[in-house]
Amino acid sequence: MFRILVPIDFFKTSFAAFNYAANFSELFPDSEITLLHVINGAFNFDDTLVFDLMESKKAAALEKLGYFHETYPSELGIDIPKVKIQKEVKFGLPGFTIAEYASVNDYDMVIMGTRDKHSLFDKMLGSASAITLRTAHCPVLLIHENVKFNKPKKIVFAFDEKSDLEDALEGYWELNSVLKAKSDFIHVNTENKKDVLIQKSEIVEELFEDHDPSFSFEIKTIEGVDVHTTIKDYCLFEKSDMLIMVHRKEGFFKNFFKSHNSVRMAQEFHLPVLVYHEDN
Repeated sequence: MFRILVPIDFFKTSFAAFNYAANFSELFPDSEITLLHVINGAFNFDDTLVFDLMESKKAAALEKLGYFHETYPSELGIDIPKVKIQKEVKFGLPGFTIAEYASVNDYDMVIMGTRDKHSLFDKMLGSASAITLRTAHCPVLLIHENVKFNKPKKIVFAFDEKSDLEDALEGYWELNSVLKAKSDFIHVNTENKKDVLIQKSEIVEELFEDHDPSFSFEIKTIEGVDVHTTIKDYCLFEKSDMLIMVHRKEGFFKNFFKSHNSVRMAQEFHLPVLVYHEDN
């Protein structure tokens, strides 16, 4: 079973993620979606009054998830595919709680929304999507609130000279064996950058190890001054339906206070961005 976790905060961003996830899951014969709402905060379970309050909040959130799933789409005039849906409510800090829940329950992917503007707290500490991306162990697909679902037919997989691609490529092979999207593996060559022969060899070896790929692919090095802008331009020119990036865990605090390229790409470019981790 292909299991997808969709965090829901009841804003436009999470509905876009849910809509995308429902259509995306239809591509997999045996799939299931869990809608997860995280109530911000932690409480003492030993306090009876607090426990009753928590149960009341949880019941209200589950009811709201039901409305979000069953009624809200029809009010917007949007048809959501009939897929298996589970609903869950947790208490905690959203980004960390989402990542922990996905890891503990062995989800295959998190699909979550992201938007252009964030609060001052988000800018200082990181949005829920950025924190989830940095701390999750499974792939995270970021969906901008304005993204509409298109079955991926062309996927761009961006990599650099520092990327350890083994786990990401293994996961991508499994995913694209279902999607069968044409794949462009691209490296942006900027001034003074090293060659990527090791990464190119790793791509070929992984895609052909014990199996032949069921999709066509190319491996390219393209010239550009700015990596971020060059990838965006390439995706636009090639009419890509999805961008894949590999997240390197360089150290918690270094990443914690740094705007991540994957989140920035999803926010500014409005293209689905699927992020694999080096150590999945």
